[in-house]
Amino acid sequence: MKFTNCKLYLLSCLVCFFAHVPLVHSQNNNNNIYTRFGLGSLEMQANPQQFGMGGTGVASTGQHGVNFLNPAALSYIPLTTLQASGGGMSVKYKYNDTEAKYGNGYLKNVAFGFRKPGSKWGFALGMQPYSFVNYEASSDVVVSDTLNTTYTYSGNGGMNKATLGFGRKFFFGGDSTARKEKHVVSFGLNTHYLFGTIDHASKISFPDQDNYNYGKFSQNHFLNGFQLEAGVLFTLPIVHVKDVNNKVVRRSDLQIGITYAVQSSLHAKSVYIDEILSANSTIDYPIDTTFMNESVRFNYDLPQQITAGLAWNIYNQKLGNLQLNIEFMTQDWSSSKLNLGSDATSSNQLSASNRLSAGIAYTPENSANTSTLRHCTYRVGYYQGQTYWKIDGQQVHEQAITAGISIPILKSLNAINLGAAYYTLGESNSGLLEMSGVVYQVGFTFVPREPWFFQRKYD
Repeated sequence: MKFTNCKLYLLSCLVCFFAHVPLVHSQNNNNNIYTRFGLGSLEMQANPQQFGMGGTGVASTGQHGVNFLNPAALSYIPLTTLQASGGGMSVKYKYNDTEAKYGNGYLKNVAFGFRKPGSKWGFALGMQPYSFVNYEASSDVVVSDTLNTTYTYSGNGGMNKATLGFGRKFFFGGDSTARKEKHVVSFGLNTHYLFGTIDHASKISFPDQDNYNYGKFSQNHFLNGFQLEAGVLFTLPIVHVKDVNNKVVRRSDLQIGITYAVQSSLHAKSVYIDEILSANSTIDYPIDTTFMNESVRFNYDLPQQITAGLAWNIYNQKLGNLQLNIEFMTQDWSSSKLNLGSDATSSNQLSASNRLSAGIAYTPENSANTSTLRHCTYRVGYYQGQTYWKIDGQQVHEQAITAGISIPILKSLNAINLGAAYYTLGESNSGLLEMSGVVYQVGFTFVPREPWFFQRKYD
């Protein structure tokens, strides 16, 4: 075939691109003090379409492109699919009477999925951030009523996740004579490889002095490991009405999705450094290293995660397509080490996290003879839950209202996808840091017109 070399070249480029995506955190500069604990802020593993529906997608097929939230959904990939997205935020921080604003942008998701025409199998590989760490905080302490000191804590880095997944459909039941549709059950498996670097540092300085020496303690953690995630997805037809030409005019399906990520361990290699530095009016420079340990190794527990969801798909030839989603996720981090071995106290520790999400998607029409606006998919959603952070005995709460739209390109399966949320994290009235603002994702889905992996009879 004439296109074989071109396709192999594109696949090679994608593999090379995935190999360089670990730099996704380099532009993430929002100052979130909560990221001092655990693996930092855990990213919602949703693409822009799912993000606009409150992060739901474990029970969804179609319209979501490459769906890594449930590997069983990979068997529904519409032939070859390439998707990518970027994310960003503009948030306000509030703590007691202090307020500040931050913003950032970063690469969010790159995925490539493929399915042979007529096949019951679907495969995908992709890369996305798993967590990020970025904070800087300080506190002033007066020593002996005369000497002012400042303790500064900072951190940066994060974890990335590379995924290779597959799913397969199985059909059962159905009766063509009685016009009863077949039931479908899909099974899938994601293999996640998590890797990254997390750095923490603390130092003491003397702001009233011009030239002085100070101490700095650094922790540099290098982590990597695998996690397996299995998924199942049931599609149960409720109503299927066809006209005399065997064209569907009304349809209703109920989908049930469940995923289970097994408990695993990340292998950690750490470097601990105690330094003495000299500070002057221009630059700080090291004087001596009083302690260094480069051979600290331990395992960081990554707990199991269970997610279950329902999706109800309703189609009417005149009214369009409506999808209603609801799902629940839980993950218990209480046995994981806090901040990779430091700051563990009875009041600051990791806890069980959970999230309840709901979303609605609506596409007015699928006829080829109408305007682009009637081919767009409009989404709204909401989620709330408890994060895995527990600060001063209080668990940090999060919630968000979301919205999104997918705009088809030339009335094809290609689309520009937008998702946004207004969210809040923490509560200043409870003595915690409060974050509120807009989080957004922008991406595209590309489905080539020519099916790949299809062997022609003639060149």
